[in-house]
Amino acid sequence: MNKNRGGYLLPLCILVLTTAVLSSCASFGDMMLGMKGDPELIDRGVAAWNENEGVPDSAYKFWTHIKAKDSRAQYLGYIDNYKAGIKALEAASALKTDDYDSLLSAYGEIKKTNFPQNLKVGKFTVRVKTLRERAEEAAETKVRGLIKEGKLALARETVTSALEIIDSSDRLSSLLKEIDAKYAFKKEQEAKARQVETDADAALDAAHNAADQDKKIAAYKLAIDGYANAEALLSDIGQKEPSFAGSSDADRKRLKKKGQDASIEMERKIKDYAYALKEKQLEDFARVPDQKDLGALTDDQVVAYNAQTKKKIQGELNTVKDLAATAPNAVPAADIKAMEDNVKRIDKVQVEVKKPVEKGKTIMPVMIGLFNPQKQDKEKSRPGIFRGTMTAKTDKWWGMADIPTAIKNDLVVEQVADARDCRVTAQNGAKGQDLVSQQYKGGNSYPVLNAGSRLQDGLYSLELSKGVSGTYTGEVVIYKAWMNRTKN
Repeated sequence: MNKNRGGYLLPLCILVLTTAVLSSCASFGDMMLGMKGDPELIDRGVAAWNENEGVPDSAYKFWTHIKAKDSRAQYLGYIDNYKAGIKALEAASALKTDDYDSLLSAYGEIKKTNFPQNLKVGKFTVRVKTLRERAEEAAETKVRGLIKEGKLALARETVTSALEIIDSSDRLSSLLKEIDAKYAFKKEQEAKARQVETDADAALDAAHNAADQDKKIAAYKLAIDGYANAEALLSDIGQKEPSFAGSSDADRKRLKKKGQDASIEMERKIKDYAYALKEKQLEDFARVPDQKDLGALTDDQVVAYNAQTKKKIQGELNTVKDLAATAPNAVPAADIKAMEDNVKRIDKVQVEVKKPVEKGKTIMPVMIGLFNPQKQDKEKSRPGIFRGTMTAKTDKWWGMADIPTAIKNDLVVEQVADARDCRVTAQNGAKGQDLVSQQYKGGNSYPVLNAGSRLQDGLYSLELSKGVSGTYTGEVVIYKAWMNRTKN
């Protein structure tokens, strides 16, 4: 029995002794650490951390014995933060490159992890830097995609939000500047357009107030061009930056309408002005020298006077052509041709005046016809005038009538001062058959019926006999149908 007790007691004693020894060793270790002051425990923990970078638990056995509660929590927190950071980095490494929101969120959380400078965290920092670069790349990709989609406002909001987390990013700061440059371009174009529109409005006001027709049309053109330029400036915004496409549509439509309204106004003014010039050309064509005795004019003087007339009517034609170039629909092509024909008529007259033949005195204007009707009577031409003083038994005059051969117009010498005979022949300076209708002449009117078919090249000669007075005046007129008038 005692023998068995001894057998049981020995193992039990050995077990108890072993446990006591081990407990004594642990208590001794704790006692040894406890004998150290907090600064030394902190330093030894830092040394252990730095010697085993990436294994923060190596510092735990020192920092867990720090007596100061706050310091102990601070340093043990570094271990927890490191472990949590590593875990977050591991999770972030699995994120896809285009998962912008998750990458940015992960970096935003991890960047909050701070360690004192005396702790080595180089490996950790490298991994954080890699995550930052991935977040930057994802942010840029997302922002550029938004720009391409035309969502510039959202793109700017996105890059601004990203910069709040990924601060000091040259990559994203450059992207923000790029976006701001687009907005600056839009703002600059809009400012230019407003100024150009203001100038166009001023030009339109000037057009309304201008008395001179040429200045009025020039001002209209400035206004119309201005509205078009302002519209183009706004169009450039959308063309050069698709993100702004459609942003200025309302202003562009408004400017287009202002330009169209100004164009309609200008065309109306041009139409009226061109018509007035056409009438003015006819008036100038029919002008007569102020000289009381037209019979005293030499051929050279007549040529010089007609040259002045041509200069006037050519200038009026040139102005109308310019107006037609500005507003083609406002000036009929037939009006331009008619004005061109008038210039040719002057040239034809000059050829006849310069011919070295005895013609007699020159009726002014030399050429008459229904191409140049009276304002209030389109079936009666403006008159050719003769004024003179009788120095012989008869006075001879000559002129030209523009009457198409197929047209039955009548040439009538009328308003001849006092009673005197009047003969009309078919060629200037030559004696020939008197074409005056003896049946219908009377008073001071001497008609040549259907004159177009009876005059050679439109030339006619007028011979006046001596009357009661030595001075006389008269007119030569072309009628569409003189006989119809006499019947009425």
